Amino acid sequence: MIRQVLALLLFAVPAQPQDPMAAVAAAHAEGRFEAARARAVEALGAPGAPRLALLHALGACEHELGRFDHAALAWRRALLHAPDDADLLADLALAEQQLGLDRQAMRAFDPIRTRTWLLFGAIGCEALGLGLLLLRRRRVLGVVLAVSGAGLGLGFLPAAEEHAVVLDAIVEVRPEPHRDVSPIASLTPGEAVRVEEGSARWLRVTHSRGTGWILADAVGRVTR
Repeated sequence: MIRQVLALLLFAVPAQPQDPMAAVAAAHAEGRFEAARARAVEALGAPGAPRLALLHALGACEHELGRFDHAALAWRRALLHAPDDADLLADLALAEQQLGLDRQAMRAFDPIRTRTWLLFGAIGCEALGLGLLLLRRRRVLGVVLAVSGAGLGLGFLPAAEEHAVVLDAIVEVRPEPHRDVSPIASLTPGEAVRVEEGSARWLRVTHSRGTGWILADAVGRVTR
């Protein structure tokens, strides 16, 4: 599936001189996965780059190189741009399966589906609008509908959560941000965590089995 998707991305993005996506796809098609990966990383630093396509391609390159945890990170970053993309979700599930991760436990850290909060947001807006229309004729009912609609819409806005993915090695989770404190759990490469707070050195994270502190350089941040 990954090869087919990358081929589609090549044709979906208009090929122009020095087109970064075309260069990535061409290198990937030739089996030069490290070169394709390097081109994708370089292109992501340019303003106006097609980030969704490049992150999807970056994940494909990492996957071909056997770096399944880095592939999971790239595809989770891509999902910030397209939360309901079926191909991305399937690729992420494949990478996490190859890493031996518990998919059911991992679902707790998946970003909220766009369609879910859009649906409730739309219902809330409809109720708010109807309530405002009824304010003159039926003041009490209008106020109730307007307040309920506003509350429903705001209540289902997506939470501003930051996620990260464990990379390269098993990471020890400690109850306090100190190396001399005994670990209380361990995280495996590719495992997703939610970042609660932290500094340049330590992060307090929530994972599928609890909360604790880990070294900040042990994870890759899920950013756009």
